[in-house]
Amino acid sequence: MSKKINPADQFQRFVGRPVKIIEKKYSRTNYKGETKEYVEETYDENDATISEIRVVARDADLKLRIWTPKTAGTADFRADRINVKMENVGEGFFQIKQINVG
Repeated sequence: MSKKINPADQFQRFVGRPVKIIEKKYSRTNYKGETKEYVEETYDENDATISEIRVVARDADLKLRIWTPKTAGTADFRADRINVKMENVGEGFFQIKQINVG
């Protein structure tokens, strides 16, 4: 009997790797005319690790969802999707904390 392979297993080599943070600054004006400044932290789309994960996901015919610490999303399960969860470790970097199917 062959062992069932979890698609996330091929991604575990990426856990612990750093990913460069990009800060996007923007402002919003509310209905009272008050303007507030915001900083959004996201990952660098051109980061080598992210690019490599995209290739592995594409080759495995899996969709890729990347979660940064402030990402909002649904909790629905999809067997054709890989979730990459990152945490902010400071000094301008996220670190890949967990990768799973869903």
